[in-house]
Amino acid sequence: MRQKKQLLRGILSLLILSKLIENPSYGYALEMEINGIIGDKLPRGTVYVILKYMEKKGLIRAETRSDGRRVNVYFVTETGMELLYSHVELLEKMKELISMIIESTEKVQKHL
Repeated sequence: MRQKKQLLRGILSLLILSKLIENPSYGYALEMEINGIIGDKLPRGTVYVILKYMEKKGLIRAETRSDGRRVNVYFVTETGMELLYSHVELLEKMKELISMIIESTEKVQKHL
């Protein structure tokens, strides 16, 4: 169970980095976007825990803004960009493996 959580946290971290590279954002907006991408609602606070961890590791930085209410806008650091780019090859390989698993499963289902 712990390995599954770590894998999910790692994938979510990479997804958050990829979204923040495209567009710096605040936590709630990220949470809503990720929920839309995965088609499910993450447990409350999951994104914020990951954001705090990533900030502590120097992968992102928070900038506090006040537009009627105080919010943190998150930006990817150079270290965060390097981490994301270093995982592209592995992610491509995982994509291939997942496709193979899906294809095999679909073949078996057709024969049931």
